[in-house]
Amino acid sequence: MVSRARPGRTTIRTLVVVTVLAALAWALAESQTIQTEPLSLQLVLADGSEGVTAREDGPVVRVAPDQDWGGQVEVTIAGSAALTDTLKDRLLGLVTLAVGANFPSEPGVHEIDLREALRGSESFRGSGVTIESVSPARLRVEVGQLGVRELPVAVRVPDGVELDGVPAATPTTVRFIAPRSVLDEYGPSAVVSAELGERELGPLVPGRAETVRNVAVRLPPGTDLGWSTRLDPARVDVSVTVRSKSSTLTIPTMPVQVRMSPTEAGRWSIEIDQADQDLIDVVLTGPQEQLDRIRRREIRPAAEIVLSFEDLEAGLETARARVVDLPAGVRAEIPNDAVRLTITRVSQDDPAVSGP
Repeated sequence: MVSRARPGRTTIRTLVVVTVLAALAWALAESQTIQTEPLSLQLVLADGSEGVTAREDGPVVRVAPDQDWGGQVEVTIAGSAALTDTLKDRLLGLVTLAVGANFPSEPGVHEIDLREALRGSESFRGSGVTIESVSPARLRVEVGQLGVRELPVAVRVPDGVELDGVPAATPTTVRFIAPRSVLDEYGPSAVVSAELGERELGPLVPGRAETVRNVAVRLPPGTDLGWSTRLDPARVDVSVTVRSKSSTLTIPTMPVQVRMSPTEAGRWSIEIDQADQDLIDVVLTGPQEQLDRIRRREIRPAAEIVLSFEDLEAGLETARARVVDLPAGVRAEIPNDAVRLTITRVSQDDPAVSGP
């Protein structure tokens, strides 16, 4: 009887090792197999600066206005599975071309060969992946050079809104930063505007000087807003006084008072002519709310004449009356402000200089 030899441990171990090596060899060969793959990428044109906003004296770039393009490029790449997977992980669907690095930085319109530009981009350079084709194949871009102009701020209000005085913006000028080709379109009289609408003016109290904070500044009409144009600062404060809607109030009679220095009061007798002891039909004009306060006697305007030392010594016979203690925004119109009076000295002593 012939006995069969049982496989030893060494034989089994050898079979396992051979199987593993074969699998590894297959995986390595598969990873090194050249394959083609389509990619859809969002293409970003960068000005080459480190920050999000271009330097105020640096280049800026945009797609040429006559170029019909939506921002996507279709790229066919070729390479091993390992390299293409690494590239896709790096791109995350986005690729950037920078002015000066991937296309010229001189101002003007340039036509880019996208295949060549992408090959030289930071994303593809050194990746080991070949770019087989790009659609669109070419792209027209416009490069500009930024400049800065100081423009005055003009405050504008809706038609029909009346103001007291001229509204003022703080600061009075802002810096208009834009490509020089845009700046050249505006003459020396160009301004930016801070517009006050009903939302800003509604809460203001008529007749009171107030400040509206953080009013947006608008660029000159027709400005190309899509090409690195901005204002610094973009908002200003505006000082403004809305004119009150005026009403009138007539005071039939207003007694005339005499005002003089206390040191002269005991030395002179002042006698106002009987016909001039009251101002007649004084017309007050101003905001309705202020006139209502006068009607409610919360505020009491008064008529007076003021006599100086020289007036008393000269024996002034006619003085001009005025209305005082008026609320803000109210003015007085006096049909006849002449007050006739008689001044008589009652004491020769001068309290200011006489001794004990």
